[in-house]
Amino acid sequence: MTDQTLVDGVPRNPANMLGVAKWSFAVEAGEMQAIADTLIRVVTPDMTPKQLTKAAMKAHPNASKKDIACAAFFSIIATADQDHGKVKNLQAFAIAERVAGGS
Repeated sequence: MTDQTLVDGVPRNPANMLGVAKWSFAVEAGEMQAIADTLIRVVTPDMTPKQLTKAAMKAHPNASKKDIACAAFFSIIATADQDHGKVKNLQAFAIAERVAGGS
């Protein structure tokens, strides 16, 4: 169970915890982390999913909406115990994108 090994209480690879490590994305794992970092940095309580997607795509032009939604889930897991406000906003965005079937 090395995929679920905790380092300082955080899953070593949150993508494996979601089962998304097996999905096919246009970006590499390092880029997924970079997108997640961007989302955490730019998300605000009043930001719409469209605005958040636009901000992420500006910083990461090769990322798809699906990549950005996955990165949002990734960042939720990685930062859940650090910034509850941002995590709540990212969770709403990620769920909305998954329901909408972001492509």
